[in-house]
Amino acid sequence: MTNRGIADALERLQRAVEADDPHEIVDAITAEKWWLLPNHFPEMRAALAHVPPSMIAEHPLLRIAQPLILLTNHSLTPAAGSSGTSQQPVKTLTDTGELLVEMIVSRVSSDYPTACSAAKRLADLTMTNAMASGYHAEDPAPLSLLHIGITYMLAGQTREAIRALLWAKDLASESSYAFVYPDACAKLAVIFALRGSLHEAQRMLDESRKSDAVPVFMSEFLDTTQRVARAMIALTRMDHDAGTLVGELPGIDTLDELWPFIVFIKARFALGQKRPLEGLDIAELAFSSRPLVPGSLAAELLTSVLLDALLASDASERACCLIDFVAEPGQRTEVARARLLVRVGNHDDAEFVLQDLLNSDLDPTVRLGAQLLEAEIAHHRGIPLKLTLARAVAGQVLCGSRWLLTQTPSAVIVHIADALPPDERAAFERAVLPDGSDTSKASRIQLTRGETSVLQALSRTSTLDSAAAALHLSRNTVKTHLSAVYRKLGVNSKDDALQKARQLGIISGMRNDGPDQRVPHLDIRS
Repeated sequence: MTNRGIADALERLQRAVEADDPHEIVDAITAEKWWLLPNHFPEMRAALAHVPPSMIAEHPLLRIAQPLILLTNHSLTPAAGSSGTSQQPVKTLTDTGELLVEMIVSRVSSDYPTACSAAKRLADLTMTNAMASGYHAEDPAPLSLLHIGITYMLAGQTREAIRALLWAKDLASESSYAFVYPDACAKLAVIFALRGSLHEAQRMLDESRKSDAVPVFMSEFLDTTQRVARAMIALTRMDHDAGTLVGELPGIDTLDELWPFIVFIKARFALGQKRPLEGLDIAELAFSSRPLVPGSLAAELLTSVLLDALLASDASERACCLIDFVAEPGQRTEVARARLLVRVGNHDDAEFVLQDLLNSDLDPTVRLGAQLLEAEIAHHRGIPLKLTLARAVAGQVLCGSRWLLTQTPSAVIVHIADALPPDERAAFERAVLPDGSDTSKASRIQLTRGETSVLQALSRTSTLDSAAAALHLSRNTVKTHLSAVYRKLGVNSKDDALQKARQLGIISGMRNDGPDQRVPHLDIRS
């Protein structure tokens, strides 16, 4: 910006302050990026005193003004015990501030390539400064690293996010930026919970609650992050209080940058409670109201949960259309795609997708989803499950990752239990087979191969004659098998038998969608 432009912006800001007009103050501050320059932070800080906290909380660009003021004030102050000549050069300060704001402004604008580029340059600058002059308590590195971690997290680069947030946490504990510590811990808790590393997630959440060094302007955002982490952990473990914690989250129209997690959690909770249409409504509303950038975390979370909701709602054709619309599908989307292929009976293609996935570096929860689908394919093919696969699934479940079992047919869970040695099977069953559950019922229902074949045939045809012709059996034989199925399942009609068999995982396949069902509006920028 030119000197004339800076002067005009400052004059506009001064007029707004004199008029004590908070709306005009907000407009003046956010209209230009003149506040990148460190020597103008005092003016902005004074102006923000006239703006109610609720207005600051509602404006993404304004929210970062407070930490940037802290960065400048701390960085222009000599470290304890040092003389004024040893303070950081103003150029370094300006470079750090400019990169930080470029990164955050790009991030809140969903320009993740630019945001990640700025994040990398800022991380390199932070490392260079630390190696050149050492680290001291007034160094703004913790704040920079916190926002680098948040940027990588929302861009879908969770491993880079974890590294930056761990570094921010470690540096903040001994610095003037102590408020960064609980926020970094809470963000780590969210990421670990999403990955399925529940022990680490709970440990980071507990750490974030210990600190009392939280400025007022950050307390609301920290509280939201902690709520998201608690709900994600409880949902993954299927804790009894999961519903309460999910209900305490902000609405899906929240302005908080963690909105993709909130949508994901709420939709997943509905699916886990066997309310697929509710989960579908939540996911579709987010799709229609939020622009999604291919490759971002939001795109992956919303696409995967929408696919799962469509599958649970017996809308397989719409799910297939959605897959064709999605650019740069992430690992969770690929697992959802494999689940779609399994449920429509295309096991060969599903196996191909799963092999590609399982040869990759996967998050624990993504790997568990792929392994459960491997088990489902083996079950439908009548193949005994490998002990190594059964133990891998049981190990994750016993560590708390239980939500995916709600999307797995009960007969498949029984198939996994059957492959385990007696002592391991007992522990697994105690975790996943409560009395009265669908899985417990499925373990007691034993259909013959002929009865199962008749159900599979009837799921693809509309009449007994068609099923008989497909199986090369007489109509009377099909009726005999069907009568036995009615007795074992406790139903009185073909439709009820098919519905219950699907529910218990005895048969695969989904009903065909009607011609009026359409894929939701997808606002995905390329």
